[in-house]
Amino acid sequence: MAVTPAPICFIRTCTTPATDLYSFRWQNRTVENAYCHHHYLRNLANDRAIATWDDRR
Repeated sequence: MAVTPAPICFIRTCTTPATDLYSFRWQNRTVENAYCHHHYLRNLANDRAIATWDDRR
């Protein structure tokens, strides 16, 4: 039985195992990337910041 290694975070310099799947819209399609929990939360914070900035316009 072959054992597959845990996926690594999508961020190139991060070697932490990926635990969360982050999806976003880009060029009219949905993209999903696996991130470690820290980078996943950072992406969510960035999304909230961008949404807040868009609401102010």
